[in-house]
Amino acid sequence: MIKQKLKTIISIIFPIYLIEIASKLNPIFLYKKADNYWKMFKISKIPYQEKKIIFDKVDDRKKVGIIIQGPIIKEDDFTYNTIKLLLENYKNIKIILSTWKNEEKKVVEKIKNLGIDILLNDPPINGLENLNLQIVSTYNGIKHFEKEKINYILKIRTDQRIYQNNTIEFFLNLLDIYPVFNSSKQTKRIIGIDINTCKYIPFSFSDMLQFGSTEDMEKMWNVELTTKKFTKTDRENLNPSIKEMQKYKNCEMVLCESFLKKTDFKYEYSLFSYYKALHERFLVVDSEMIGLYWFKYNSLNNSPIEIEQRKIKFLDWNELYTNFNNIDILKLIEVEKEIFKKKLFKSKKWK
Repeated sequence: MIKQKLKTIISIIFPIYLIEIASKLNPIFLYKKADNYWKMFKISKIPYQEKKIIFDKVDDRKKVGIIIQGPIIKEDDFTYNTIKLLLENYKNIKIILSTWKNEEKKVVEKIKNLGIDILLNDPPINGLENLNLQIVSTYNGIKHFEKEKINYILKIRTDQRIYQNNTIEFFLNLLDIYPVFNSSKQTKRIIGIDINTCKYIPFSFSDMLQFGSTEDMEKMWNVELTTKKFTKTDRENLNPSIKEMQKYKNCEMVLCESFLKKTDFKYEYSLFSYYKALHERFLVVDSEMIGLYWFKYNSLNNSPIEIEQRKIKFLDWNELYTNFNNIDILKLIEVEKEIFKKKLFKSKKWK
């Protein structure tokens, strides 16, 4: 009873808009809402350094490159400091900033002085949400790395930062431990994160951070630009059901389905087919496992998308990897029938 009263008082005293303001002023950020109270954890915007465990032999035959794509985040020198942190953590890894020609020259020069390559791309036409921007900046970075004979690529956004300093080694080890299944046209799994990898929206495999072989990443991002403009607001106003998302695909679905076609994976719009793809071709890690900080959303995770909140976590993915053949298909079909009726957003006028 006392605990419930305390939760009620907290929810009244600290309305969401005040929490958002407070979270931007303090390095303590609010992460998830559960049972009407907010869990809190501390993560700083300021780069910090932890000592790695030192090994006698490290496999340096796998040449890795990092593509940081998107507009430069100038607030708190966020993108600049992210690159500095990556250079400190990964001294033998190539880094590219793939951004836009309309960025401020002095900001670009400041980053260039760090000693990394910068690609200044022409902004594409608007199409499906921000997909064209991602395609152009990511694909041009991949083609640049192909010329440098890079074997593996980590793709992140300019508004993201990875704090764990052994993430590259972690990803390389995962690819060795979990081989791809049933494909002669895919060399390794593509690693993604839980954010935007939806449990109940087929083929919504996160596009914001990915790691894979250069060959596989080229297949993932070699996609035609979308021509029909469709914004996030358009999607909110339409508020499709999960079933209707088959027609009104999000960016993640377009990329994922395109990749599966190129690697001869026969799929249909169903949870079973989606889970099979996760089982055979992809790998999902939790953002917390790599210390991912997302400048735009890390302070408050209160998405209006109710279904999308249910992410595939590493524990879910590992269960699919291990026990996919034991899925109760009849029960899964029943779950799918109910889920596919639901609307994507909680309400059209969500605030």
